[in-house]
Amino acid sequence: MCKRTPHIGENCYGVVSTYKIDGTFTDTYNCDCKSLLADLDKDDVCLLLTRIIPFQAALATGLFTNAHQQMTLLYEQQQATFKADYTAIQTRYQAIEKGLQAVLTHTPLAMFIVDDKEVITYVTGCSLITLGITDQNPLGCHIDILACQEPKIVGAVRTAFMGEDVIVVIQRETQTFEFHCILLTNKMGVRGVTGVLLEITEQKSSLPGTLSHVTAADRELLVLLAEGETNRTIGFSLGIGPKAVEKRLTKLFGKLNVRTRTEAVSVAMRTKLI
Repeated sequence: MCKRTPHIGENCYGVVSTYKIDGTFTDTYNCDCKSLLADLDKDDVCLLLTRIIPFQAALATGLFTNAHQQMTLLYEQQQATFKADYTAIQTRYQAIEKGLQAVLTHTPLAMFIVDDKEVITYVTGCSLITLGITDQNPLGCHIDILACQEPKIVGAVRTAFMGEDVIVVIQRETQTFEFHCILLTNKMGVRGVTGVLLEITEQKSSLPGTLSHVTAADRELLVLLAEGETNRTIGFSLGIGPKAVEKRLTKLFGKLNVRTRTEAVSVAMRTKLI
């Protein structure tokens, strides 16, 4: 039976740099493109992803639950037959990594975590690239500049440490970003703060004039979306069928001028609809 723990996300997402939010650097990993997720076990990654932004909860939880079940079944089968098929195990790991890669690289966000000592770690994502931060650049320098130029970031992190969920909008040249910060806690107390920069330029420019048409029923639907509910569970909660759910979602997306659940929840949170 293989004892190796999965380094989920290893060598997938780019460079990681850590530093104190007062600008003091601690460690920089610019050579091996090491992901923050590579240092976390399954439960930690699940917690990190599900707390960053609510609309990723269903995807992340489903991904890890399914992956864990598959790996457990595979191990049990191998233990029963006294065979360790390392090729099959590696294939499972690769499938998990591809799923995580989709979460990070196909969402216009940059995510980070700040531990209880105020050491901040950025992980490359689509929005970091649009801010000029790429794997080819010394990431730490860019992060330091970004934090200095955007005092809202440091302020929001410290506000989050006081137990408040923080959402602020940051404008950089022609682009607009939504900054969302959430406190991370467990049974031992405060673990840190998780944050995300989500690009909202397109949504912001097309939003005015649509919110007056959002009804109480629409808000209820948005809450369910933010909680990561599927169409099936939404229908069960509202007492309607799957086709009715799809119809209501289509109508809601039209009101908010968005195309996906992700965009709908982002707009709802930014405009205080939920």
